[in-house]
Amino acid sequence: MSRSAKKFLYGLFYLAAVGLVVYGFARPAFTPAPTCSDGVQNEGEQGIDCGGPCAISCDVKALAPLSVVGDVSVFGLQSGQVVLLGQVQNPNPNYNASQFFYRFSVYNAAGTLLETESGSDSLNALANEYVFEPDVTSRFKDIGRVTMEVYNTSWQKAYEALQPDVAVTSGPTTVVGATDIRVNGTVRNQSSVAAASVKIVAVLYDKYGTEIFASQWIVNALSAYATSPFSVIFPLDPQITSQMDPGATKVFVTARS
Repeated sequence: MSRSAKKFLYGLFYLAAVGLVVYGFARPAFTPAPTCSDGVQNEGEQGIDCGGPCAISCDVKALAPLSVVGDVSVFGLQSGQVVLLGQVQNPNPNYNASQFFYRFSVYNAAGTLLETESGSDSLNALANEYVFEPDVTSRFKDIGRVTMEVYNTSWQKAYEALQPDVAVTSGPTTVVGATDIRVNGTVRNQSSVAAASVKIVAVLYDKYGTEIFASQWIVNALSAYATSPFSVIFPLDPQITSQMDPGATKVFVTARS
């Protein structure tokens, strides 16, 4: 082997050795640090990306997400008012959704987004709840479909926050007045836990059991073992009065501590 060839090979070996040393020092800078979203159980985690140093506990990570039940109901009147009614379910037996966010998306028949309406609410363990949205601006005839999604749920162990037990004790009675329609009744807090608010959603039906319209009433502050009257108000619209069966009205109650 010639002298120049040997020099060339020695040079290659030298460069390789230097490269290995540099790589050894530089490798930590190029290797992603363990995180709580890398899909690997590391750095003291109790499970994959949960427990230990991670903000989310493994119990919470294993929870089933909140789900939207069925289709969103869309109600429109001759007056032009449009309201939405969705239903959300918490399938978890030991955790309340202390807060969740929801969004209604309103589309026309061609699939173009017309508007979105959003808000937040809470939901007890193993509970279903109606979410009422009265502020729709799209015209009823322009609406093709409406979807609902829930997201960014905050969880709380059910035993850490006792909830009031509120039920309807009289009614509902549907009365058509001179200026509006009212669904009247009484609710009672049957527990020792005071309710900060009680949401009452009333749904009107026709004689075939088809939903016609929905409205909502909020009772603020219901003490332990206390009762309160409610009156859910509906507009006096010909589309309601011509179709509704007053005896078929249903009310759905949700209480918050």
